[in-house]
Amino acid sequence: MRKIHREQAESIIKLLRQAHKTIKKQLESKEIEISLTLLEQCQQSAIELGLIIETEEGEGTNMVCYLEDYCELIYQIYRKITQGQQGNINKQYKSIQNLLFQIENSIRNDIRILKEVVFLPYKVTMWDSLESIWKAAVADKDCDVYVIPIPYYDRNSDRSFVELYNSLNGAFNDIVAYN
Repeated sequence: MRKIHREQAESIIKLLRQAHKTIKKQLESKEIEISLTLLEQCQQSAIELGLIIETEEGEGTNMVCYLEDYCELIYQIYRKITQGQQGNINKQYKSIQNLLFQIENSIRNDIRILKEVVFLPYKVTMWDSLESIWKAAVADKDCDVYVIPIPYYDRNSDRSFVELYNSLNGAFNDIVAYN
């Protein structure tokens, strides 16, 4: 997962926590419509977060399962409120907070942040200084490593092109094929 998506997920969780506090206060003060609207928005945010996670990590992750449980709990609370069976607000609030805590832990512990590393050598003689760094990056499971050799020309004193050096035709073939 990209770092920006993980930060976005953490931001959504923070907003959901704030919304839960507001929902609890509104239910305690009998502002049912506001609470229902906030519950709908919480469920929609959780669905959007689940789509981000599925896109980045694939289906069937722990966090997606937690989000599904969260959405189901929000739906059950919404249904009880619309039927006039509000129930114990503190108990419902704790249940929602516990699920949100599990989601937050899953974000921190289950999701890896991938780095993309690109090497752009233009001379074969440069590679000996890059090779050790390249090997370390390839060995890191949290890195996607790419080598893109840059072709270049030698020039005459009159600025005309002399010879094309295209490293793809030579020394970097093994490295590029490795990636």
